[in-house]
Amino acid sequence: MNQQTNQQTNHPMNQNTSKNSIQRKEPCTPGTRNHLWMVLISYSLLGIFYLLTRHLTFGLHGMKSWPDLMALIALILLSLAIGFKRRILTGFVLAGHIGGYVLAMLFQRDGIDPGGGRTNNAWLIWLISFLLVSGMGLAGEIVLRRKGKNIN
Repeated sequence: MNQQTNQQTNHPMNQNTSKNSIQRKEPCTPGTRNHLWMVLISYSLLGIFYLLTRHLTFGLHGMKSWPDLMALIALILLSLAIGFKRRILTGFVLAGHIGGYVLAMLFQRDGIDPGGGRTNNAWLIWLISFLLVSGMGLAGEIVLRRKGKNIN
């Protein structure tokens, strides 16, 4: 009988637990908090820049679907970089997306194709510079990883 009452008192449902006796783990450590800020800032910058390139500066470039596609590519690369906690690559993806657009607007050239249609090379400048800068960020991550330095 004594064993039975002992088992009943040791059962978690029968124990008296007050709020003060429960120790809670802090859900957000400083490293996690920094990562969450990086995620929030990165996605916010990409979203704001998408709105600027797609709608507000449409008169500069006249591209209807290209900013959508570039934002999608940047979103995929940014999500991969954030998912693997690669801070350098995250920054380079954002810099490549924004810087590529600026370069495209500065160096774009209008032309006429042999059929008489209007052409513009802004999309190509934007894509190539975005991929080059993102590739530099990936190379930087690889070099630092091989040297054994983890800055994340």
